[in-house]
Amino acid sequence: LYAMLANGGVYRPVKLMPTIGDESTPKRLLSPEASYAVLEMLRENPRPSWEMAASSMARIPWKTGTSYGFRDAWAMGTVGPYALGVWVGNFDGAANSNFIGRDMAGPLFFGIADALHAEGPLLESVVHQQLNLRKVRVCSLSGALPGPHCHSLKESWFIPGVSPIASCGV
Repeated sequence: LYAMLANGGVYRPVKLMPTIGDESTPKRLLSPEASYAVLEMLRENPRPSWEMAASSMARIPWKTGTSYGFRDAWAMGTVGPYALGVWVGNFDGAANSNFIGRDMAGPLFFGIADALHAEGPLLESVVHQQLNLRKVRVCSLSGALPGPHCHSLKESWFIPGVSPIASCGV
């Protein structure tokens, strides 16, 4: 999923080793606009609070998760041209109350991301240019375009011709 988002919405099968005669065809699963909007939303997720971020480091699109019963924790995202995933858990499935995505997998994720950035500048694999995408103000309660009674507004991504354009009825 994260590699597909970074590829502008195009899915390509994972290859562990180059294969001669591999005829796998990339498949578009999301529009470039939708994949860019999702990545931008994931960039709003800050690093773990105790992590010191390098001021020059780009915002990284990432997400964490913690399983029910604290059986494992994970962090996934994109770092430059790489899709990066970190899993923390016991192979026997035993629970551990310390297995919290943000606290355990997040710092490992950013340790690897920082090491990748230390090797040199990392450019994203797909640069999103000339997208049919706009930021618009919407009702913060409904997510719809503001109606006459909307007092709390926020900015949201809007894909002209695709996103719903109904006014808020709340």
